[in-house]
Amino acid sequence: MKYALWILAILAAVLVACGGEEDPNRPLNNLDFELLCKGEVQPRAAAYTPETTPNPIIILTDSTIGAQYDDYSIRFTSDLPSKWLPQIVDGTYDYSPVELVACIHRASTEKADTCEFEDDYLLDVFDSTYEVSVFAAQTGEKLANETVVAQGSCPGMHMFDEGDTEDVYYADISEAQIQAVIEPFMR
Repeated sequence: MKYALWILAILAAVLVACGGEEDPNRPLNNLDFELLCKGEVQPRAAAYTPETTPNPIIILTDSTIGAQYDDYSIRFTSDLPSKWLPQIVDGTYDYSPVELVACIHRASTEKADTCEFEDDYLLDVFDSTYEVSVFAAQTGEKLANETVVAQGSCPGMHMFDEGDTEDVYYADISEAQIQAVIEPFMR
């Protein structure tokens, strides 16, 4: 009987440790915002207030075709104004002021070209259509939903995996296209 109670106590401790309540004082991270692209709000996020400036945003991208909102990852950009993005504080990104989330999903592709490289290497190039949605992080309110097309063309060079002579390349959404969608919210 004591043995069974010990096992139950250990199982309870493991359950609390693995699935216990979230520490409300834990700093937010990019994974907390990924859920927004999957339809879940982030109640700990800063409230979106259009009249403040800037309205920090986190940009997440998903390259999965088909089932939308599968697996998003943070997209770091170099051309957007840095004041729009989470800032580094004490050596780590501070996500506490983030008010907005932009979710970028590659919705479809269409073959645009086949590029031939030296020694019979082939690269199929695809145009890509992206859906860009902007959400208020705290409430999940969808503020914008735009469709953007990225045109594919043969690159000057392409790195093939060792042993492969064929590959595919999907045109990526540009930072200018991203900026055009989110800029109205960045005051």
